[in-house]
Amino acid sequence: MNKPCNAQSANKTKKGPWSESEDVFLLTYIGVDPDYLATHDLGRAHGAGSNRAKKLADTGAAAAFARHRISYLHFLKLAGHLRSEFAEVAASDEMEQWHHFLGAEVRK
Repeated sequence: MNKPCNAQSANKTKKGPWSESEDVFLLTYIGVDPDYLATHDLGRAHGAGSNRAKKLADTGAAAAFARHRISYLHFLKLAGHLRSEFAEVAASDEMEQWHHFLGAEVRK
């Protein structure tokens, strides 16, 4: 029996449960098409990203992640870890993004 070449092996998609790091990646970049992220960055089948994003939203996990990121960014600011104007602006922008995300979740 012939072994598949590397190109054929590379086309295999990941199956099975999503890992914590995959969920964090998907939620961190939720503004990007979830199916694109899942297919191109995580090696998942087409459609897996939107299915997972829906599940995370339906269970409240996505909102919990957003609240976690807001709290973490607030901690960085209060502890003095945002040492440059760029870091402060980037953190402020991300906090605004997550607040907007939470507002959109509430309106659903």
